[in-house]
Amino acid sequence: MKKVLLTGMTAQHTSRRAHARSATFSGLLAESMASAGWVADMIEPSMAWTDQDLDDYDAVVVGLAPLTSTSAHRAYGALSVLQRLNNDPRLSVLVDAPEPYKLVASLRAVKKDTTKLVKPFYEKRSEYKRASEPGEQKRLLSIVDRLLDDPWPTTVYAALPWSSDDMLVKQVPNTLDSKKHGLCPDALLLSSTVKPDSPLTTRHEWWSATAVQTDWVAEMRQHLRHPIVPAKATPKAGDEEVVARLAHSTGTLATTYRQAIPWWTTRIAQSLAVHTPVVTDWRYSVGLGAPWAVLGATVESMDRLERHELALLQRSTYMQAVPSPNELQEKILEALGLREKVENANG
Repeated sequence: MKKVLLTGMTAQHTSRRAHARSATFSGLLAESMASAGWVADMIEPSMAWTDQDLDDYDAVVVGLAPLTSTSAHRAYGALSVLQRLNNDPRLSVLVDAPEPYKLVASLRAVKKDTTKLVKPFYEKRSEYKRASEPGEQKRLLSIVDRLLDDPWPTTVYAALPWSSDDMLVKQVPNTLDSKKHGLCPDALLLSSTVKPDSPLTTRHEWWSATAVQTDWVAEMRQHLRHPIVPAKATPKAGDEEVVARLAHSTGTLATTYRQAIPWWTTRIAQSLAVHTPVVTDWRYSVGLGAPWAVLGATVESMDRLERHELALLQRSTYMQAVPSPNELQEKILEALGLREKVENANG
């Protein structure tokens, strides 16, 4: 039986409770592993962990976030794990949030001014006191230097069917060609998303957007009649509330980000699960077929039945494009370097 540790810098990397409320990339990977019969531990990292604490795992996946982000509450423990497993083949890093260039920018900021890693502003971070000790701080800064100057370990990133490794390399140039693995867990979301209790007899005239403060959405505003609102109405809104909003929207806008680069989001699969059409940058999505080249203005001109039919076509082609649950398990095995170990155990 394989045993994998999923940890990292944010609650999205370490908390099953957070995943239960709003599906996370790490949580979906853990679900996939568990359904394959593996032990998948999601645990907050600790600077107190020793090499022996990590010896029990066949693979260790550490989620990254910008070190200067307020969401990186567990950054010190995660850096400590990266330092302990430096050059260990069991180690992988995970990139799940949009605009990964911010990871590199924050590393550079800390290298330029080392006081930015541990300062009073972050005193509420987990293990802040221990990270403030000169010896420990030096140890953490050593891995900051390595992430900036050396090739990264195996890098697992959240991917869409139209994602490519080049999109990651543009933002994180230290990733190696042979060690990048884009994973799309959307088949799990398509099957698990629960439709709202209220009947979907009406659609409101608004678009739900995965993010609203982007250049792509600003451009969309010039071509759409219906207002654009965030898919997540409040920071604390869970998937149940978000899916209800998606279900009653004209459609979902899956935005691109800096340099027009798309990024994985749960909202595409969740929208298709409740028969809400999705509009994104067609230059990427058109590879899935004509239903993925439809413009937002065209969707607005459709009646309710036509939009429903479009969403069904999109869902059908999307399901064909994303890995099945079994295929996802195989891709995880390959990404984490566990395939040979499993074959040897079964042999």
